[in-house]
Amino acid sequence: MGIAFGPTTGVHQPKLTHRQILSSGNHRVNSGQTAQLRLGLWRSHSALGLAGSRGAIRNWGYGLEFSKKQMDVGLVTADADKARRFYSEVMRLQEEEPISIGGTVTQYRFRAGAQLVKLMDYPDKPQMQPSGLYDGIGYRVLAFFVDDLDALIERIETSGGRVAPGVDLPGKLRIRFAKDADGNMLELLGLEEPGGEGLKDRVQVGMTVSDSQNSRRFYGEVLGLAEHPSMPMRDNMIRYAFSAGRSTLKFWSRQATETLPNLAGAMNASVGIRFVTIWVKEVDALAKDLEARGVKIVIPPMQLPDARIFFVADPDDNWIELAEPVQ
Repeated sequence: MGIAFGPTTGVHQPKLTHRQILSSGNHRVNSGQTAQLRLGLWRSHSALGLAGSRGAIRNWGYGLEFSKKQMDVGLVTADADKARRFYSEVMRLQEEEPISIGGTVTQYRFRAGAQLVKLMDYPDKPQMQPSGLYDGIGYRVLAFFVDDLDALIERIETSGGRVAPGVDLPGKLRIRFAKDADGNMLELLGLEEPGGEGLKDRVQVGMTVSDSQNSRRFYGEVLGLAEHPSMPMRDNMIRYAFSAGRSTLKFWSRQATETLPNLAGAMNASVGIRFVTIWVKEVDALAKDLEARGVKIVIPPMQLPDARIFFVADPDDNWIELAEPVQ
């Protein structure tokens, strides 16, 4: 299928608010949102050169030493069977053997290139949360590059979902919006020509944050991720982006974030996109170093069958797993 995660591209038009664009908590994108979604979220940009990225990548000095160039994504599901069917049969990701964590939590794994989408299935199902892009602070959206967008649209609609039109960039890509079985917002970017291996191992995860400058300092100065050029968004907002290997974290903040609930926090606090995994080296030494630099360690180093891991929280309490593979 040639599926991969990737950046988001769009155009600017006035009048409608972002809350109107992506505010449905249902797994369907309803017909009333179709025209609004067509506006897109970002002015044309791309870290991959698809729409004319401008400026140079900035390195802040301190930097993580990556053991893998791709970032994984962790989602908590309310219905593991439905979520597994969506990512295996609809998205056509390759399902791998699940692992058990603590004897009670099952992690189902789906591979896209060298990346994993990890579905966490808890025995006590967490609460649902609003899934709109601006319904709260936290991880809000995943973007996939696909070579067969029309076929994917047909599978989504056949499975009972709905795909909302987005933006078409002639000769480059078409953008559509959908939701997975748990209501997580997905952005589908259909390439005019197959992306091949060059796009297989890329993922972007988008966050709404409370303070963009605090988040910039954390991801740039504290974690030392490379910063991409900022991009203008609607409503005088700015999108910032940082590389985690070949993957990207991007974020923005609302003008009145004090009105937004914080939907971040512990993995099992709610259903949704709950964490990202960055693969590093020397986990134990890194945990001590980050703690000394004032980073909040929410789960200290522990051993899993295939990795040694620990979790930190960013300024909004978004959880980040730092993992070292078992040799």
